[in-house]
Amino acid sequence: HNVDIGYFSQTRTDVLNVENTVLREAYSAAPGYMSEEVIRSILGAFLFTGDDADKKVRVLSGGEKSRLILAKLLINPPNFLLLDEPTAGMDIPSEVELLDFVSGLRVQGTAILLVVHQISLVAGRANRMALINKDIPLFAVGEANELLNSETLTALYREPMQVFDAAGQVIVRCGCAGQGARA
Repeated sequence: HNVDIGYFSQTRTDVLNVENTVLREAYSAAPGYMSEEVIRSILGAFLFTGDDADKKVRVLSGGEKSRLILAKLLINPPNFLLLDEPTAGMDIPSEVELLDFVSGLRVQGTAILLVVHQISLVAGRANRMALINKDIPLFAVGEANELLNSETLTALYREPMQVFDAAGQVIVRCGCAGQGARA
């Protein structure tokens, strides 16, 4: 079926050469010649703009390293992308930017398996979901718009759950101490 898999794990920062600059590290993922303009454009989609591309990898925060690994994956984009907690360690604007970028890849035909703990991060972006409760042998798989309701989530997580729309964004809240739902 000609599947080309790209894999991201939040714990795999060892795939980066810490002595490189962000720009040089991004170039290392190019399969052949790629213009600096194209590389910088991809880096810009991951919030590495201007002088950020000249920073040494070793001075990057954990979230910045995660964004750089993802940028490298997408310089030579696979047609199936497995992302294991790609937003871990990121601030909210970086999470939004990353998930918007990943949503764009899905629209372009890339198959994506995304693992997150915060349902609200992907609630409005995913078309299908698998919701898992690690503490009990229960799970639900289906269309996102069918699974994201208070009754289904409350039954699965055995906590009162609320689902509501806030200015077009689906928000999932756990009734437990006001924390967001963790899946």
